[in-house]
Amino acid sequence: MISQVSIDDIRQKWNDAYKQNAIKAPFLTWLWHRDWINIFGKTYTSSYFCINNDIIAPFIRSGNTLHWSGGEEIADYLDLIGSDSKKEHAWVDIIEFCKQNGIESLYLRNVPKNSPTVTLFQRQSGTVIQKEDTTPILLLPKTWEAYVKSIPSKKNRHELERKIRKFEREHPDASVIESTNPVNDISHVLLLMEKHEDKKNFLTVDIKSFFRSIAKTFRTDISMLLLTINGVVIAATFSFITDSVYYLYNSGFDNTLYPNAGFYLKAMSIKRAIEKGYTVYNFLQGDERYKYELGAKDFYVYSITYQP
Repeated sequence: MISQVSIDDIRQKWNDAYKQNAIKAPFLTWLWHRDWINIFGKTYTSSYFCINNDIIAPFIRSGNTLHWSGGEEIADYLDLIGSDSKKEHAWVDIIEFCKQNGIESLYLRNVPKNSPTVTLFQRQSGTVIQKEDTTPILLLPKTWEAYVKSIPSKKNRHELERKIRKFEREHPDASVIESTNPVNDISHVLLLMEKHEDKKNFLTVDIKSFFRSIAKTFRTDISMLLLTINGVVIAATFSFITDSVYYLYNSGFDNTLYPNAGFYLKAMSIKRAIEKGYTVYNFLQGDERYKYELGAKDFYVYSITYQP
């Protein structure tokens, strides 16, 4: 049975379903979708489906197509929320609902490769499934030394250590500081992101507003590192922490004056994650070369197009 409800009416059911979800990530929480709807939802007809109170199907409707809510361009994982054992059955009800309510297509992006959603649609005719991107992942050992040894390529191990030594030799006054006030320090992240042309174009007024909103909403679940020289922030990382996973969500650095600052701070963020006992470091979407140089392995997300 499907009940169609607003996000404001479903907080507790969503939170209960999230506790059963295999992947714990901010993009799948009620708080993330609440903030996204508040900023971006005005352009859509929002539809939140509750399946027998056990599964949350967070959709938005655009014309006769359903998409995930939460922001396909800013949420690295999107899916039904709840126990994996119940997701395939939920999709049967959702597809029937679509047929009866004029929904002509589903376009679902950023679905994790191990989700039952992928498995279900692989068996459906009229489906196109494509590998969309990768979210490279590191499994972290207990010490920095063990991590460096775990990098498969000897060349990459030596390059990591060389780049760290070089940066610290050239910038002996550099300090890595963990922000105690992400709500304020998100400004440093945004200013440094805008120094890169592609990120500058991406940072619309609404996107910046959303980033500021989630910095406030998730402030106790954020690791924001600032790399400073003589009090000036030259690089920053914005990461989420969920259970034992460290998610590198965004970063910025002064590429003109300090071209190696970004790599250095990301390496230091891995070191901090190890020191704090996290077991997984997730670089999130993008196949940039440095992620593999640091030892990460691919974990793919898929896009699914389906016509009921």
